[in-house]
Amino acid sequence: MDEVFRQVERLRGIEAQRGIPYTGAAQAEVVDLTQEALLLNWPLSSLEREARLLQQFGVSQPGMDLEDLTAAVGLDAALVAPLADDGLAISTSLGMADTDLAQVVCAYERLLLGQAFPDADPDRQVEPCLADVDACLARRALFEGDAALLAEQWLRTFGSSPIASTGVSTCALTPSTAEVVSPGLVPVLTFPQDHGAEFARALYLKAGWAGVDQAYASPPISTEQVLHPERYPKDTPRPPVYPDPAPALGAGWTTEDSGTLGEWRTRLVLEAYLDFEDAVLAAEGWDGDQYALLTNPSLGSSALMLLTRWDTVRDAHEFSGTFRTYGESRFGPAKRAGTALTWTTSSGIVILDVGNDQTLWIEAPDATLAAALRRASGFPLY
Repeated sequence: MDEVFRQVERLRGIEAQRGIPYTGAAQAEVVDLTQEALLLNWPLSSLEREARLLQQFGVSQPGMDLEDLTAAVGLDAALVAPLADDGLAISTSLGMADTDLAQVVCAYERLLLGQAFPDADPDRQVEPCLADVDACLARRALFEGDAALLAEQWLRTFGSSPIASTGVSTCALTPSTAEVVSPGLVPVLTFPQDHGAEFARALYLKAGWAGVDQAYASPPISTEQVLHPERYPKDTPRPPVYPDPAPALGAGWTTEDSGTLGEWRTRLVLEAYLDFEDAVLAAEGWDGDQYALLTNPSLGSSALMLLTRWDTVRDAHEFSGTFRTYGESRFGPAKRAGTALTWTTSSGIVILDVGNDQTLWIEAPDATLAAALRRASGFPLY
């Protein structure tokens, strides 16, 4: 292990500022520690919040069992786990296979990065990070992508056999169950590992590890920048801002959740009812958004509003056109009135309107409340 650690430090050009201890542990203990690390970075309350939000947007979320979720993310295949004292627990089942040692490389690199760039360490940025999940995923993608890119270099330099270019992050653990337990929540948790390597690679190809290091001073602020590294750092979101819409709906209504959905989760939502390629193209012109999830417990009702700004007017209309296919797949036939598409469902009304470079998605119990939400949004903004 000491030799692997020295190899990592030489490849990355970062020396440990203080010793990183490691100890052997039973495989079951390593799995428990990885689950604890998951809950440190994604507290249970935040997982439940994310599941509710995705369900409101139509992404199926069956009952969440933490052990099943751990398996679906692949954590029960972990051979290395972080310790509270910034050390590592290494499974006594660890072998000398490249895939086993790559886990050690990834884990050690994360601890090195935590020492060199403490503000980027997910363990130290939980609350402010989760206040804006889209920006949180982007920052974590830089951190995880750095580790994955280093692991690729280690495998090429010190591995026993050539590595195949699979497009899969070297640091991503393989799910141990074929059944997708929570189809929306799992990709949210794995976004940094799944998309970070290509982002870090783009930085590295421009300026080597110095280019990656520089990004920690100004980390990506949206999943859009991670998905399109050529747009980083200049293409910053232009989020639309509107006041809390709950008062416009009357007594008993409160805003349960609000924030930024982002390009990637917009794509994830569309994928639930569209082909992958169509979802990617529809979400690609994203330029900022604000969502609000509202509830009225006494009525047992909920409402949703998503105001999205797009790069161009054409992008807004492309999203609207694709949304019609999405809506008809999810809600049934649409009615058009002017620029707006409307669906009547068993739980109320759904509206998608387009204006200027913006779209407005509303779900409400009835047309009166939908109109109140529209007025509260100020759509279309100028």
